[in-house]
Amino acid sequence: MPMAFPRKDLTLPDGGTISAEALRAAHERFLPLWTDAACEGRPTGMAMAANEIEALIKAALPDAQVTVEDLAGDGDHYAAKVVSATFRGVPRVKQHQIVYAALRGRMGGELHALALQTSAPE
Repeated sequence: MPMAFPRKDLTLPDGGTISAEALRAAHERFLPLWTDAACEGRPTGMAMAANEIEALIKAALPDAQVTVEDLAGDGDHYAAKVVSATFRGVPRVKQHQIVYAALRGRMGGELHALALQTSAPE
């Protein structure tokens, strides 16, 4: 039976919100596909190298300083820090959307999880 979530929004550090249910639903759309493939010994198609993530971001934001760290050593869970002048005056949620767009649809597929820090240069 699915876990019940509170019917309130989660507040993001930049003041934006997302419902807990929407967050759960987005995550769970991909988890069964990956789990089924892994249990059957088929390639999951979800691993992505850190240098690929960096290259995609730099292709979209040529001035960006990008640092990518593989958090679990599995090619699925990364943390990225992206500093770009493009982000100056742009709300944090929009900054993250710019980075996700740079990943060209790989988020949730080849790239399972990305903890993202974005900022403009000082």
